[in-house]
Amino acid sequence: MELADFVLRCCLAIAVGLLFSLDLPRKEWYWGIKAFLLLALGTALFAFFASRITHGPALFLPTLAIAASLFGGAAILHTKALSEGFSRASLIWIVMAVSLFLGGGWIFFGVVAAILVGMVMLFFKASLEKQEVLLSQYAMDIEVQKIGTLEKLEKMIASLRLRVQEKSVLKHDTIHVRLSYLATPVTHLVFSRRLFRLKGVANILQI
Repeated sequence: MELADFVLRCCLAIAVGLLFSLDLPRKEWYWGIKAFLLLALGTALFAFFASRITHGPALFLPTLAIAASLFGGAAILHTKALSEGFSRASLIWIVMAVSLFLGGGWIFFGVVAAILVGMVMLFFKASLEKQEVLLSQYAMDIEVQKIGTLEKLEKMIASLRLRVQEKSVLKHDTIHVRLSYLATPVTHLVFSRRLFRLKGVANILQI
């Protein structure tokens, strides 16, 4: 009976890791799915053993908290856009938290938490798909005077999440960046205003 309970908890944790990893971009599915599965299963195993040892939670919870902080911090640091980094870090924390419930024996609470998080993710995904209908194509030729300005431009593109379709950089006396991207009219307006305020941009031509 105890073996069946152990297998059930591990299977539920694996299912949670699998489902939440599907929120990652398709190009990251191979490593992302593997990482989330192992993360969920590892957390559930920690919680399972902690629930069967005297003072187990007091011993294992600080370790899991440190691990969650490290994984989340790594996700934030290795992502160009800060908002995307926080989104991935929060997904890691949620997977660990739900797996902690499941592995610790609070299966009902773990399942309810997973369903609630899944509903929130589906809501935002539906909102994003609705927003994509409003995307328009824009093209610009941006004259940049300094390499440092080019780096700031890259960060700006990442932070606004412009859907870059084509980008080329031509170096003469100055640097010309030809950029074609998809964005909502509001995002395009914000990007244009930031470009005009960016030091080192000599000329902006909309194509």
